[in-house]
Amino acid sequence: MEIIDIVDLNDKVIKSIDENKRDKLKDICRASIIIIKNSQDKYLLQLRAAHDKSYSNCWDFSAAGGVNTNETYLDGANRELFEEIGIKTNLTFLIKELYQYKDKSREFMSIYTGTYNGEFNLNSNEVESVKFFSLEQIKQMIQNNQGKIHPQCSYVFEKYYIK
Repeated sequence: MEIIDIVDLNDKVIKSIDENKRDKLKDICRASIIIIKNSQDKYLLQLRAAHDKSYSNCWDFSAAGGVNTNETYLDGANRELFEEIGIKTNLTFLIKELYQYKDKSREFMSIYTGTYNGEFNLNSNEVESVKFFSLEQIKQMIQNNQGKIHPQCSYVFEKYYIK
């Protein structure tokens, strides 16, 4: 059971609840998103596990997830990065914004970037595999819907990376 904060439109905490009891159409929560690059200027995407309850077999951010109660966005980013792909690296804040999914659920996403060139220790409960892609490859994947990309990942890359 993970306890998360529900926030208002100013990202101020209203209450803390069990993540599974969140009213997706009403409650706004917090998420940390991590985008990792390597020294060849390629971006790491993870392929979500086939048995994942949402967006299974889709390419997604290097790591991402909800921010727990009493965690900062950066704490959540570091935790998710280690939990999902087994790495630690220095992260730099990019931007925070309110994101709305097609189902009308909303979350404040805080995006972090970092550099990493080593080995990964994947959490098989969440991640099928990881792979580095050039920005042009990601652009083509989004335009052609090749390999299915998580909609939030597409949104972030189109808004902040693909010109």
